[in-house]
Amino acid sequence: MVEVTLRLDQIAALGRRPRGTAPVDTHRHIPGSVLRGALAASWIAQYGPPQQADPAARDHFLRLFEGQVRYGPLLDADSDVVPLSVLRCKYRPKKECEQFSCDQADPGRSARQPECDTCGGRTQSGRGEVEFFGVDDHIVQETHVRLDERERAEEGLLFTRRALRPRRDGVRRVFTGRIVTPPGEPVDPWLLQARPLRVGGRRSTAGGALYDAEDLPAPAPDPAFLVTKGCLIVRLISPAFLVDAAGRPTSRPDTGLLSELLGVDVTLDRAWVRRESIGGWNTLTNLPKPAELAVTAGSVFRLALGSTPTAEGLRRLLDHGLGLRRAEGFGWIALGPWRMPRPAAVQRTPQKEDMASGIARQVHDYLSEDSAWYLDKLHTCLTLRRRGQQPDLTFLESKRAEKLAGLRQGILERDLRALATGDLRMLEKAVAELQARVRKERSW
Repeated sequence: MVEVTLRLDQIAALGRRPRGTAPVDTHRHIPGSVLRGALAASWIAQYGPPQQADPAARDHFLRLFEGQVRYGPLLDADSDVVPLSVLRCKYRPKKECEQFSCDQADPGRSARQPECDTCGGRTQSGRGEVEFFGVDDHIVQETHVRLDERERAEEGLLFTRRALRPRRDGVRRVFTGRIVTPPGEPVDPWLLQARPLRVGGRRSTAGGALYDAEDLPAPAPDPAFLVTKGCLIVRLISPAFLVDAAGRPTSRPDTGLLSELLGVDVTLDRAWVRRESIGGWNTLTNLPKPAELAVTAGSVFRLALGSTPTAEGLRRLLDHGLGLRRAEGFGWIALGPWRMPRPAAVQRTPQKEDMASGIARQVHDYLSEDSAWYLDKLHTCLTLRRRGQQPDLTFLESKRAEKLAGLRQGILERDLRALATGDLRMLEKAVAELQARVRKERSW
């Protein structure tokens, strides 16, 4: 298993199918198909089109992007796919209503709950959409003028796009997910190399991100935790193309295949599903993909099991997924009842963020005459760190930085060294805050 981290540098316009005259909406996450396409574009930029490459390079491309390597969706830590089986407060008049949820697929809470526990109001089912919890500023909306064939503005014609913000509170937004390789095969070293990527649309001015990956052992699922009253809940976190024995679209998973993967008898007990038509565009061939009927993300299947599966069986099911076109980022699943992410779990490193803010404030206050110079040096360190290079800290030993040794007994100099070589997010936050302070001072 490859653990993937994607940090946004620019807004990401992950456009969805336009609906009438409404703004062009964006995904709230990085779909697996987008990750796969971005990595394929990076491979082509490095080695050239596979049609023109030597046979070994072409086989390498096909093995990565047309074989059995699966690219999963990348989600922000503040977000999750809300399943169709989950009931939440419809109007949420109180802040506490945000924390109410009831998963009807859970065998322990299978009865429908028509009222919110907090306010007593009506409940509504989830839509299978990615939602953010405890965060409001995740979407930016931009309006542009439509151009004619001569690239002149057409009078009265505007269009609006939505995109994911690259930062929140001065810190880059981070998306995490997985890439799964075929069983028994080692992870391709090319997938583990850190590199810049372009995701989504408008890639000349948007979509810049930093890709990083780590080869980790796949965790073993716990059957005692996931199987309740002889039932296993399977949740789709990406759309799935399910077909029957004749290859026709269906909304039911293949229980025979599920039995083979889990190693136990499986029957479908209940399902919460919705369907949609999904097409796409093949950038390599510059041809459209056919629109096919798929089961939407957020659909839920409750399986009745003849016996308790092993951890290896649950791992095989997770790695395999459901349906067709799994190598294109479809058919990813999660197991067990849905639990709402808690905002407290999202705020992971308030102490480190406070440290970054404190360093930015001290540099600005104690070194006010040189704060812009320190900002330039820290920005250079940040640029080198993003490229995977070591920062140059010789500026801390220059004559202009002699004042640091006498400030707080040299603690500020030590903190600057730790900041430049430590957590990248903290360096980003410190640079952003110091830049804001310098700009505010100049505006006066």
